[in-house]
Amino acid sequence: LTRDQTLLNDLLRSGKLQPHEAQAARYRNVVLQALGIGQVRPELVPVAALPGDVLVLADSGLYEPATEATIASVLAGTSDLKVAAEGLVKAFREAQGWDDTTFILVRVEPQGA
Repeated sequence: LTRDQTLLNDLLRSGKLQPHEAQAARYRNVVLQALGIGQVRPELVPVAALPGDVLVLADSGLYEPATEATIASVLAGTSDLKVAAEGLVKAFREAQGWDDTTFILVRVEPQGA
């Protein structure tokens, strides 16, 4: 997995910007890397996932309007990934997401399954 490749995320991770300042930051959508624009150097982050865990691979269109708590609540409410996806779309719309969004849900299966 990678982390958000934006100037805002870099400033948050370095401590130069506090989370409560992020919503009002004027440079929140400055993308530092993107496919098709120069050479991309992904920053890989290992994830310790257990069987049954669900990973949400999403762009900022989902996680900016819908909070982590909302996303976690939707995922905890069902084991059916289709129902969970529909719940995330509903949460996105209820949060009045202004952007489009793309996401994939992946369930970690036991080895050999």
